[in-house]
Amino acid sequence: MMRFFAFAILLSVFNLGAANGLLAQTNNNTATDQVRIVIHEVMGLDLRNNLGGEARFEFTERQQVEQGMELIGASSIGVRSNKDWNLSVRAESDYFVTEEGSSELPVEVLQVRVNGRQDYMPLSGSSQVLQSGSRGDSNKPGNQFDIDYRADLMERYYAPGNFRVSLVYTISQQ
Repeated sequence: MMRFFAFAILLSVFNLGAANGLLAQTNNNTATDQVRIVIHEVMGLDLRNNLGGEARFEFTERQQVEQGMELIGASSIGVRSNKDWNLSVRAESDYFVTEEGSSELPVEVLQVRVNGRQDYMPLSGSSQVLQSGSRGDSNKPGNQFDIDYRADLMERYYAPGNFRVSLVYTISQQ
């Protein structure tokens, strides 16, 4: 009997609480919901060749071999990043390749710089920081710029051929 009485009281309290909750929900005119936005590191890099396909040097005269050649504004780079960034560049190989395979032409004969700067940086197979910048899209000053290339054979007369190398540009957080 005592158990039945305790159960009846418990059931009455439960029903009263449920009825109060039901009444509270019925009379409630507002509700809240929580929304969270999580933004991770987001970076993008746009590279456009301004020369119509490829940066190409053609050495046809002794003076070019001895003094080198430049391609000013050869490519344009645009950076979009929500963090301060570094742009690095490296060659895919330490030597240029030909259709026949490898060659003796070292990649250091190719140099790169951000347009408007004085000094060129010789390329290698290791990444080197070319430019740094601040958070923003490519419309932010400093996040869009042209790249100049210089080929300097250092007065060495390499064998004739058609040499190529791919350059890898990488954006990363500062």
